[in-house]
Amino acid sequence: MRNRKRRIEFFSLYNHTSIAAHLEKMAQKGWLLEEIRNTTWIYRRIEPRKLQFAVSYYPKASEYDPEPAPEQQDFWDFCAHTGWILACTSAQMQIFYNEQENPVPIDTDAQLEVETIHAAVWKGYFPAQIVLLVMGLIILFIHLLMLYGNPIAYLSSPAQLFGALCWIIVIFMTAMELTVYDRWHKKAGEAAENGIFLDTVNTTPIQIAFLVLVGIGAVYLLLSYILPGDTMMLFLLAAMSVYFFILFPLVQGTSRLLKRRKASRNTNRIVTSFVSFVMSSLMCFTVIFGTMSLKQEGYFDKEEVETYEYLGMTWELRKDELPLRLENFMEVDPEIYSYERRGDTSFIVSDETMIQQPRFDVENHADLPELRYRVVEVNLPFLYNMCRWQMEKDLTQAARLEIPYEYRDKLEAVDAAPWGAEQAFYVVNDFNDWESNRFYLCYEDRLVDITFDWTVTEEQKAIVASILG
Repeated sequence: MRNRKRRIEFFSLYNHTSIAAHLEKMAQKGWLLEEIRNTTWIYRRIEPRKLQFAVSYYPKASEYDPEPAPEQQDFWDFCAHTGWILACTSAQMQIFYNEQENPVPIDTDAQLEVETIHAAVWKGYFPAQIVLLVMGLIILFIHLLMLYGNPIAYLSSPAQLFGALCWIIVIFMTAMELTVYDRWHKKAGEAAENGIFLDTVNTTPIQIAFLVLVGIGAVYLLLSYILPGDTMMLFLLAAMSVYFFILFPLVQGTSRLLKRRKASRNTNRIVTSFVSFVMSSLMCFTVIFGTMSLKQEGYFDKEEVETYEYLGMTWELRKDELPLRLENFMEVDPEIYSYERRGDTSFIVSDETMIQQPRFDVENHADLPELRYRVVEVNLPFLYNMCRWQMEKDLTQAARLEIPYEYRDKLEAVDAAPWGAEQAFYVVNDFNDWESNRFYLCYEDRLVDITFDWTVTEEQKAIVASILG
């Protein structure tokens, strides 16, 4: 039978009402709070019984204090004389329990309680929330810049979407904490003037709902790399998870060790912050460098890819599945061709490039036909125009400012009916004297950029429509 239990709790520092009620229920189930380590609360087994709990605050305290201040110790002794036994402390928060049925309350002055809570939360809790909120807004702004700069690349990346989701939730959670507390503080102050103790607002269910949403996003992120077998991204995600699981206990362990050795508050804060910075930087560098090194060694190859040598270089002969192949237009020998499919796919946008080209070591390979096309599928209609804007920007090289406008490719409208498209364009360049045979096709929910190295016929356009349209 376990005598210790660890639970992840999501109570706000100031939410003494809900904390006390929760601990009373836990005691009735036979568990008494013993220690708090951030969101991890440690309970020890007791005989199930009814206990009264009270949460008090000491604003001058810090999580880095090696031992309680003399006046804080005096307060604990006073509480003990009235039957209130200290269960544990966490920074400015002090939690007591009492075995009496109707004990004398610890806090008897409503105004003093509100002032003490306000001083405690602004000691470290809310400054950290504000920093997190500002950081979230800055990072979200960076995400918006990336979305504006290249919406197709951004919206087709599960990792980018998950990162945006996490930071949006951080912004909502921190803004909610600040707003809810501010409203409670104003109402509690007014009630305290009449000697009334106002219960705090419990935001725990909302926090849990946000975290469930993050969990759903994390599952989607994993599936988006598990299903296509992207072992490199899976390894990177696993390594980052291990990184966090090692880093946080390491930092917390450093702080606890210094507290046991009676290091001063400032010494503990400086050393712990230094260890956190050094170890996080070192471990992050190790994860990224290690992943790149393993990639170069070929550890993340999906399968054993056939290779061949040409002009002193090693080339891959890929056999990926392509929806449209040269075989749909003409007779070719598939054994001498490489079929490559690459790109990113999310539930919002899919961006894939397909290339079918002959081996370089085949005789007269430059005279053999090849096929290149890019398909962007947009699953949310309101994002279609944004993705189309990016596609046309790529086609006309508008993002490459070093290319003068008169030298850039241009889109010339052609008959869309043979392609089965809503609109069709021919990619031309006024300064090129050769046929590009590159077409840009706009369908209802997808965009296609396709290049032939032969003059495409009406029948072949219909084939494109039936497969890619």
